[in-house]
Formats: sequence, structure tokens, C-alpha cells
Amino acid sequence: MISTDLPLIFPQWAAPSNVIAYSTTRIGGISEDSFSELNLGHHVNDIAEHVAENRKRLPCSDSIQWMQQVHGNKVRDIDTTIRCELECDA
Repeated sequence: MISTDLPLIFPQWAAPSNVIAYSTTRIGGISEDSFSELNLGHHVNDIAEHVAENRKRLPCSDSIQWMQQVHGNKVRDIDTTIRCELECDA
């Protein structure tokens, strides 16, 4: 089990050993006002440092590949972590 101070929901299904799955409850972030519920997105004009800190609070945050979802037909095949946000649909 992953250790974290954030309240997380873990799915009750078998996954490959290299897959880590969880969902946040949106509690535990440092963003303020309308972004106060563990905002993880830069695209909503939250303070960039707050978003970065919120992301760091997630388990395995150094392994997460962040993307800016756009509705279209661009799909990215990721086999290593890229250190920038990718714009894609999946």
C-alpha cells in the first residue's frame, strides 16, 4: 500500500505490478479560493507554485506523466516520463 497524508481511494481490482491506480478525494491541497480542492491543473490560472506543490503531494508524483487534455484525435504513447505537459486527448 502507498503511504501518503492525502485521503485517497484505491480501486479494488487486480492490476499489473507496474500499475499504480488511485483517485484523490480533492482534499489536502494548498491552493486557495476557487482552486482550494487539490487543484492539479495549470490551465485554470491557479498559482503555478501551488499546482506544483499539490502535484508533489501525490504518491509516485515523480512518475506521473501530466497532460493538458484537449478534445481531438491526438493520442500519445508514453513509455518513459517526459518532463513537460503534453497536449493530447489520450
